[in-house]
Amino acid sequence: MSHYVNVSGAARKIGARLGADIPLKAHQIRSADVVDFLKDSAVKQPLYHNTSTRAKENLLTAGADFERSATAAYGRGFYLATAPIKRYGPAEIRVAVDLRNPLDVDLDEFDLRMNDWGVDPGDPDAVRQAILAHGHDGLILRRADLDHRNNFVDFVVVLLSNTIRIIVD
Repeated sequence: MSHYVNVSGAARKIGARLGADIPLKAHQIRSADVVDFLKDSAVKQPLYHNTSTRAKENLLTAGADFERSATAAYGRGFYLATAPIKRYGPAEIRVAVDLRNPLDVDLDEFDLRMNDWGVDPGDPDAVRQAILAHGHDGLILRRADLDHRNNFVDFVVVLLSNTIRIIVD
């Protein structure tokens, strides 16, 4: 049996792979479908979100709730990283994000860009609104953190719920 999932207004068939008989929620995707989902995205690889075990279960069940985000240092959104960062939580979630026109800046440039736009970088809602108002659908923040080996990790801040899928297998 095949199922269809609505992705950006178009129905997309979920193939007849192991587990494909289980219908997906709108915020979910299978690993085998990630490459196709990301084909037009500026982000070409799955990303990571570390959190508590309880929050992981909520994310798998209900998807990302931007208003509940504990981190909003670079705008109100859902925060992801290019590598797992265990200090944010023991539970790891892999995520696919379809961003077509993200604001892509180095960490050192972020506050300057917000100030140039007349936005207080400390106001997460104003930052989110400004990024969207300038035609961007998310934020890639280069060299934003370090992983457990002290390698730089980029952050991706998702601002629109229709651009994110939780990888369920």
